[in-house]
Amino acid sequence: MSDKILEGNITGALTTQVSGQPFVFNFLITNKTGGNVTLNIQIFDGNQYVSIAPLNLQLAANSSYGDQGFYLQAEEQIVISTSGSCDYYIDFTPTT
Repeated sequence: MSDKILEGNITGALTTQVSGQPFVFNFLITNKTGGNVTLNIQIFDGNQYVSIAPLNLQLAANSSYGDQGFYLQAEEQIVISTSGSCDYYIDFTPTT
């Protein structure tokens, strides 16, 4: 069961806030444009970015990309960047 859900639409970049506690998260990104978009999904620890999806992933029109079971430390942020309109859904479950 998720403790927190973020969802909406993005064109450009989205960076989550630092939570102050660790989470496991799952995500789904859906291309809402009529053509391909370039998508990057990364974790930022304050110093470096680590990709959790193929770098510069080409996402076809109306298709989705998602994954699950990623660990986000208390001081880390998720960064999503896209070249076109995409819906995003991220759910977070706290870890102990």
